[in-house]
Amino acid sequence: GLPRGLYLQLRKAESDFKRLGDSGTLTERQGEFVRAFSLPNPLEFPAAYRVRKAGVFSRKKLYVLWGMVPEGPRKQPTIRMGGAYVPETFHGDSHGGSSVDGGHAASVPMDASSDVAKVDYDEESVWPRWLQLLLWCLGFLLLLAILWLFFSLLLRSCEGDDSGKTSNQLTAEHRPKPSDAIPPIDKRKPLLDKRIDEMRKEPDSQSLRDRIKANENAVRRQDLAKETDDAYRKSEAAARAAIRKADETSDPHDKNEAERLSREADALKAGSDVARRRADEAFRAPQEAKRLDDLEGASPADRKELRSKIYVSPKNSTEVGEILVRRFMPDEIVPKKGLRLHLEAEANGRRDFRIKGWRLGIGPLIEKDRLEEFVPVGPELDVDVPLELSFVYRGNDGEMCEDTAPFTLKGDLEIIPRIEIERYKENTDNPNSKPAPEKKADPRLGA
Repeated sequence: GLPRGLYLQLRKAESDFKRLGDSGTLTERQGEFVRAFSLPNPLEFPAAYRVRKAGVFSRKKLYVLWGMVPEGPRKQPTIRMGGAYVPETFHGDSHGGSSVDGGHAASVPMDASSDVAKVDYDEESVWPRWLQLLLWCLGFLLLLAILWLFFSLLLRSCEGDDSGKTSNQLTAEHRPKPSDAIPPIDKRKPLLDKRIDEMRKEPDSQSLRDRIKANENAVRRQDLAKETDDAYRKSEAAARAAIRKADETSDPHDKNEAERLSREADALKAGSDVARRRADEAFRAPQEAKRLDDLEGASPADRKELRSKIYVSPKNSTEVGEILVRRFMPDEIVPKKGLRLHLEAEANGRRDFRIKGWRLGIGPLIEKDRLEEFVPVGPELDVDVPLELSFVYRGNDGEMCEDTAPFTLKGDLEIIPRIEIERYKENTDNPNSKPAPEKKADPRLGA
């Protein structure tokens, strides 16, 4: 098809050119030439028009081939060049064609009576090509963004509506949203106190008492972190004031005092950072923090008991409490296989707690209540094993919930040699046995 805009411009230029023949400024021969001039009819002679593009970002250009006439309608043109110009006598027909002396078709003009609407046009925007491509790319990106938003909302709705799922005796499974962020220190103590008050309303048990003690220890850690942070801020303010005073007076005594206060502020900052980190750990996992505190001053027997268990925090239900994971029998080393673990998990206050399985690293889920698997041992007898416990429990709303608790077992193996040294005893029952020869002293070494 022909570009509509370019073709209409060409027809307008043709009309302007023909009006030049009636202006009276040309000679008679020039006027005859102008009046006889006409563009090829694209309906009868489409081969006379060519559309080309120089590149991807360029616009189309329209070319018209001169000096070429068709031997018959819609046939390939035959080149006729070199002849002198002879004024043509046109005889209009139904196709707007023309003839010359000799009966040969000299041209197929497009006269004013031709229907321009019958021409097959190739519509092209008036905008530059690069702008069209830019708008196309932006539209494609917008479409992708809309599709991504649609599918994300669809996935959220699918995760939120789990009422149709059933698994064994589960009536429904829902996954609470994880809450990794913890509030500031000054807002944690009221939350811990509220948690402790709610625990005291539950039926008494040893697990409940342990959880209450752990949360009370977490409250003390928050208080200690706040006290150390206040002390550090006061010391830092005093050190800054001393530095400004030393800069103003240039007194060596003031300079030494400023250095001393700066060292004290640095030491208090290190202690404040440690206290803040311990407070964060106690708020996230109170029982595990309490276990680590008890390990510091425990006796060897108590340390062995504390090291045989660990409190792990679930991903999505940290507010309900931690899960107790412990050894139900000592681990053992098997040659060419590694260390064999013996782990089990307890509800630790959760209702209708049931283990779905265990996962070692990125391996498949081991659907067992107890984990008895081999893990590799490092070249330095070290162990670093990522684990994940999958379980279900009944939430406060009465529905069954599913959650996972990732944790890592790290440590090394302690090899205790058990070697007994026995004295040599002469075997009197065997007559062939001989006592070991006596060692003679070397005279060169003296007596």
